[in-house]
Amino acid sequence: MRTLYLGLALALAGNACVAANGMREARGPGVVPPDQLGRYWVLDAKSQKALPNRKGGKVPGCASATYMIDSEGNTMGIETVRSQPEGEYDGDLEKFLQRAHYDMAAGAEGDSVHTYLTLVWDGNDASQHAALEQACAVAGP
Repeated sequence: MRTLYLGLALALAGNACVAANGMREARGPGVVPPDQLGRYWVLDAKSQKALPNRKGGKVPGCASATYMIDSEGNTMGIETVRSQPEGEYDGDLEKFLQRAHYDMAAGAEGDSVHTYLTLVWDGNDASQHAALEQACAVAGP
């Protein structure tokens, strides 16, 4: 049991060191919040045009997914983590992310990163947007 606690303490200390020294020091892909993703990767123009239509039609809702962008800008490991109403928009978000491609940001090194995306379908009622965004929020690093 003592070994388990020591191992857990060392793992937590290692994570704290990586966080303190920044994601560039991490081995393998780091987790990059969407608001910082532009420092590494930018959604290409073709993919931007393919974003799902989030106005009108369906009921208001949201969906969030985690995924990885590999060193060539391709998405992989897509996993829907939240949606409301449950299952209503999972397919739309996953289909978009499967086809999405990213271009390397100027000055970036093409590192693979883990990130997440939340899309909100608020119909024609923008007053629901913030509540829906919060309902599907993904806890970041």
